[in-house]
Amino acid sequence: MGARIKLRNLIGAATAVATASVVALAVAHPGIVSKEVNLNDGGVWVTNQDMRLVGHLSYQAQALDGRVRTDSTNFDVRQNGATVFVSNTDGGSFTRVDPARVASPVVTDMPGAVLSIGSDGVAHVVSLKAGKIKTLTPAGEQLDVSETKLPKLANNAKLQVSAVGKQAVVLDTKNNTLVLPSGEAVHLNGTDLQLQEAGPEAKDVLVGTRGALLRVNLDDKKVTTVKAKTAQGSPSRPVLHRGCVYAAWSGQGSFLRDCPGTKNDLARKVSTLNQASQAVFRTNRDVIVLNDVKTGGLWLPDKDMVEVKGWEEVKSKLENEDEEDDSNQRDQNAPKEHKDENHPPKANNDEYGVRAGGTAYLPVINNDT
Repeated sequence: MGARIKLRNLIGAATAVATASVVALAVAHPGIVSKEVNLNDGGVWVTNQDMRLVGHLSYQAQALDGRVRTDSTNFDVRQNGATVFVSNTDGGSFTRVDPARVASPVVTDMPGAVLSIGSDGVAHVVSLKAGKIKTLTPAGEQLDVSETKLPKLANNAKLQVSAVGKQAVVLDTKNNTLVLPSGEAVHLNGTDLQLQEAGPEAKDVLVGTRGALLRVNLDDKKVTTVKAKTAQGSPSRPVLHRGCVYAAWSGQGSFLRDCPGTKNDLARKVSTLNQASQAVFRTNRDVIVLNDVKTGGLWLPDKDMVEVKGWEEVKSKLENEDEEDDSNQRDQNAPKEHKDENHPPKANNDEYGVRAGGTAYLPVINNDT
């Protein structure tokens, strides 16, 4: 079944807002963006839940140069090119982020849904309760919507969705069940399974586990295991980016980069990841970063895990802007001071010419002082 939904654009910046057990792929809501960000600037959107901020990281400058405020402390961001969504995890809502516009709701019948944006800009939405996967393909100012049936899964299933090229893949992390694009279900071994982030077309889908990375062939379902440098860390969702596979484990900090050949391969311990609570790979165009969603911690995986700081500066600028806004508002609301003494009005004689047969109006107080 297919449908086409027209997007209505509104001026403003987006903040994540909760809705009642429905998925709104884009919810109009006022917000603040510190500067207008060029949509093709080689940057990536990251999060800091402690500060309730979604920040824009300039990769070249290794600095945060923009931000969007949210109303929730439990949120995340999904992105591909100019397509950016902020999710409210508690409310099950998705808000489209754009420095210049916000789109209206387009999906309202997918309770408890999760979303992934493919490398082609197509959004895949899956809902266990609805028992289906919706695919939303951009078509100008509209979205083409198609549906496929979700295979029968356990009632207690906890789902993640991703895309390998144009194909949607679903993982039930509660029962270790992987649903391939063909609809076939594969049982995987391991604990704390994490499905890869959306990536380009590939022969394998990636799944992170505690202490290992799994490669599952999409055709023959063969599973290949790659061990982590440090065992039993908490896995991030792995990612395939520019031909290289990236995986990370927090708690017992470990990082893996597996590229074609061996020249750029890297497997190492990363002590700064030890304290990370939930490290997430963020990719956008050619940029990749690792982001601790709670504290805002930032690392550059293709630069040997260099750590980037700067959230305190963003927070300070935000507070200064709020103080300036409050000060300006107080100035506008303050009563005006009159230095000159008030006097009663003085009436002056009026003179006015009237043409015969015509009608004219005489404003008698215009020349009074």
